[in-house]
Amino acid sequence: MMLRSISWVWFATIALSVSFGCEQNSRPPDPTGDAQNGGDDDSDGLGDPGGGDIPGADYDQNPAHTVLNGPCAAEQRVGGFKVEMNEDVGYTAIDGVVRNGVVPGMVPALALQEGDCRLLMRRRLVCNPSCDPGYTCSLEENCVPAPVGQNQGMVTLYGLAKLVSLSPLPPGNTYFYTRLPHPGFLSDAVILLTSTSGYLGALELYGVGVSAVVPSEPTWVVTEGQPLTVHWTPPADGARSRVFLEINVDQHGVTPLTLTCDFSDNGSAVVPSAVIDGLIAAGVTGFPVGRVTRRTMDSTTSGDQCVDFMVSSVRQVAVEVTGHIPCASEDDCPPLQTCNLLIQQCE
Repeated sequence: MMLRSISWVWFATIALSVSFGCEQNSRPPDPTGDAQNGGDDDSDGLGDPGGGDIPGADYDQNPAHTVLNGPCAAEQRVGGFKVEMNEDVGYTAIDGVVRNGVVPGMVPALALQEGDCRLLMRRRLVCNPSCDPGYTCSLEENCVPAPVGQNQGMVTLYGLAKLVSLSPLPPGNTYFYTRLPHPGFLSDAVILLTSTSGYLGALELYGVGVSAVVPSEPTWVVTEGQPLTVHWTPPADGARSRVFLEINVDQHGVTPLTLTCDFSDNGSAVVPSAVIDGLIAAGVTGFPVGRVTRRTMDSTTSGDQCVDFMVSSVRQVAVEVTGHIPCASEDDCPPLQTCNLLIQQCE
C-alpha cells in the first residue's frame, strides 16, 4: 500500500485507552495523557491503567496542504471510517469497519447521471438455491463467502476535540466512539487517522474539519418536469469541503432509486429536471427522506481494496413530492382519499 510520509515519535507501547482532552485548533495533543477506546463506557480499556502513552504525530496542520483523494469507488470499497457531526441530534460520533471484501448488496447500479447528480438503483440479488449462512449472493448471483470485519489494528485520530484511540470491538471488529464533545472538531482543523499494522497494513488518512451545514429551505419540493434548486449557508473562503445531497422517495420499492449529488460547497446548486423525473417515475411510496452532508473525503487502496475516511456535518431535510401525499393512517389523507397502507400513499 502506498502511504504518504509522516514523521512519528513513538513514546511507549499502547496499553490503555481512556479520555484525554486537547487544545483545539492546535498541533496534536501532547501525548502525555491517555487516549480513548471505542464505545460509551470509559472502562473499555486495553489493559492495565499503568500502561504506556499513546504515540504522538507530527504532520502538516495547514488545510490547504492536505491531500484528499476522495471516496472509494463502490465496487472497491471494503470499509471506511467517519467522524460525523449529527446536527439534528447534536452529537459527534466516530464509526468504522474494514472488511475482507466488498459487500455485493452495497454496490448500486447506475441508472442515470447528469452533471453532478446520479440515480443509483439498489440491486436485488437472488441466488437459487439460496445461500447458506455465512455466504451472500454476489453480483453474478453466485453464493460467495460474506465479507466480515477484520482487525485493522489500533486506530488513532488526531486533531479532534480529544485524542482518540480505538481498538476493534467484537464480534465484528467494528470501531466506534460516542463520547466526543459536540462539535467534535473545529472548522479547518486537519484531522489525521492512523492505524497500527492490521488487515490492510498501516493506514494513514486525512480529513479537514467542516463547519455545520445549514440548509436554507426547511423542505425540498420535488416536482416532475422541474429542476430542484437548493441553498445552504456557504462555508468560509478556502474551505476544502463539498456538499453531498441524497433524496429517496420510494421507501417500499423492490429496487428503489436514490438520488445523489456531489456539489461544490458554494451555497447553492441545481438538481437537473431529468434526474428528478427519473426518480419520480421509478415510484413514490412511503415518506420521502432527504439528507444533506458537508464533508471531506480521503481514501487509500491496497490492491483492489479501498478504505475511505469522511469528516462530515449532516442534517435531515423534509421532502415533498408534488401530487403525492404520504400516510400512515386515514387521518393523514384529505377528504375523498384513503390511505393505501401497503405503499403508505393517499389515493
